[in-house]
Amino acid sequence: MSIEVRSTKLKFKGEKTRKKRKHEGDEGGSSSRRRRAEEDNQSPDTWVRPENATEIRGPTFIFQPSDPSPVSINFDATRNRIMIHAMDKDITEETKDLSLPDRVPTEVSQVWVTTRVAGSLTINLRTGVGEGKFLSCDKHGLVSAYREARGPEEEWTPVVFEDGMVSFMNVYEKYLSVDEVAGGQLQLRGDSEEVGFRERFYVKIQSKYKKEANEEEKKKTEGLETKMDEAGTNKLYQAWGQARSIVSKEDRKELKQAKKEGRLAEALLDRRAKLKRHSSITEAYSVLGLEQGCSLDEVKSSYRQIALRVHPDKNPGNEQATAEFQRVSEAYNVLVKHLDRSVPDQQHHPHFHPHFHPGSFNSYDEDEYYESEEEYYDSEDEFEDFINMGFYSFLFEEVLRGHASRYSRDQYFQRNPPPNVHTHSHPRAHPRFYPRDEQPSQPQYTAEDIKRMCEEQEDAEARRAQESANRKAALEEERLKERKEAEKRQKEKASGKKAKAEAVRKSAEQAARAQQERVQTLRSTVFAAARCGDTDKVKKGVYENEVDAAGGEVKLGHEAFVKTMPSDPKETLLHIASKKGDVELVEWLDSHGADTEEINSNGLMAVHLALQGGHIPTIKYFLEAYPPRDSESVWEAPPSKSLLRLALDSTEPETVWLILENKLASKADMNNAWDWLSSSSAKNAFRSSARRKRKIGKTSWKKSRTS
Repeated sequence: MSIEVRSTKLKFKGEKTRKKRKHEGDEGGSSSRRRRAEEDNQSPDTWVRPENATEIRGPTFIFQPSDPSPVSINFDATRNRIMIHAMDKDITEETKDLSLPDRVPTEVSQVWVTTRVAGSLTINLRTGVGEGKFLSCDKHGLVSAYREARGPEEEWTPVVFEDGMVSFMNVYEKYLSVDEVAGGQLQLRGDSEEVGFRERFYVKIQSKYKKEANEEEKKKTEGLETKMDEAGTNKLYQAWGQARSIVSKEDRKELKQAKKEGRLAEALLDRRAKLKRHSSITEAYSVLGLEQGCSLDEVKSSYRQIALRVHPDKNPGNEQATAEFQRVSEAYNVLVKHLDRSVPDQQHHPHFHPHFHPGSFNSYDEDEYYESEEEYYDSEDEFEDFINMGFYSFLFEEVLRGHASRYSRDQYFQRNPPPNVHTHSHPRAHPRFYPRDEQPSQPQYTAEDIKRMCEEQEDAEARRAQESANRKAALEEERLKERKEAEKRQKEKASGKKAKAEAVRKSAEQAARAQQERVQTLRSTVFAAARCGDTDKVKKGVYENEVDAAGGEVKLGHEAFVKTMPSDPKETLLHIASKKGDVELVEWLDSHGADTEEINSNGLMAVHLALQGGHIPTIKYFLEAYPPRDSESVWEAPPSKSLLRLALDSTEPETVWLILENKLASKADMNNAWDWLSSSSAKNAFRSSARRKRKIGKTSWKKSRTS
């Protein structure tokens, strides 16, 4: 069972399937001649590689020999983005043996349409699918295809190398490349300054566009037409009849001979003139429904029938009746000119003169028939009336019959010459015939008339000059008014934008101030709760209201929203908890972002305050969480006192023992501490500490007794 493999060759809409022609020629001959013969025999839609930059035009296929799979530049119309497509995914049984340069597009999304301005070295790459977007690159090297209009960033300069590969340079003189990004994905970039492997592409175009480029280049260099394109010449220079392209069917040998002799344009013009005249007569016969060779009477009869049928008065509801009637009348006039050979040449206009021949009348005496000169001239007027009446009767009859044309008067006098009148034609103009004593009189002007006419002429010139000046002044005034209105509109627009920007700025500033006030209020509330010993409120503020556990009470930049400035702005929540000996809050703050190395205004850290206050549980927590050997910075002594001296200030023996046990006091610290103990200030400190403890003990005893 054989399975038919479906061809994946890309075909455009309306493209006809062409059969390959087999040529049996000699094996000899030059390679260039064989190559030209192969190019001539190629199908116009065959995909070929360009040899120079001017050949890159029309549908274009761009791909690169990437590793591990060659890739092509596609455009996904659904997602409206550029895709780097692996070409190995499209390999079939039909294309698996093709080499990389012989590959052709299999999808419309792989095809770009290349256009260029005539005479320009740059090209534009437009998508072949979707709404037609142009490939562009900005100054940062980002490549996209979302613009429907072309500009400088949509221009590319192709550079063709000796191996046939092509690089594309953008307006910023950077090169298009395929770059690998995170995750192993590929994307297009336009910021390469040098041409390497990633900047080289294979480009394929259709054969017909390559031939077209070669013919244009040959025409430009040689200055001659590469072929006798009669249809193109007629369409470009000599089209008629709604720009129809009509080509003569006569032998083209005359054109070839004319081309050799250098008179090709003249020969084409002669063929067109004959063809146009023949086409007009043939079309006129077809409009009247007659065959060629019919007589003038048959033409008139057919014209009367068709004219009565298509006349606008006979077809009141038909909008095309007038155009059809005009077309029929035009066809009739063409055939009348063609068939009526009695119509003379326009250069020899027919006219008549009354010549009285002696043989036409018997010998007569002028006085015998006319008793006076008045009677003679009256008779001559009657003769003119007779001639005019005959002509107008003929013209009226022709109008009623539908035969009126520009030749009616000539035809009438040729067919119905008046008695004793002959018609003839010649190029010379006849002098006007005047009766006796009726010669043309020249007008006589007096000096006053000439003066008056000169004054009128001067007044007219002055009036025209004044009117011209008034028009210029009015135009200038109108132009000035429009300029002022435009400036006013621009100022209003600018002021509106400025006011809008100011309103936005004020709104943003108010929102920022409100946010700062809210943050500072929440922070001050949490610090007040810590000083009052409300652990739950402190935890809620840090956890739910996102109050930062690190830092002092006054947040930087929020000083204006502090209602009561604290005595120590650098005091943190951890300082307050250590000072109070709240080991639970100290442990919770340490696990929620508090910094144990922060110091207050006196340069003391939280562990220093715990030592100074003699809070043994808090000190033990710091020793467990931050062993002295691993966290030397936490147990670093302040500049004013040593750790042993701080422990002595607490008057708690266990505090001193913890410092000495963990070797946090040096020999010098011990000597200094012993000297201080021997002083009177130490004795006073111990006495005040004892009194304070007794007072605290009494207070706690009273509270327990009351409870």
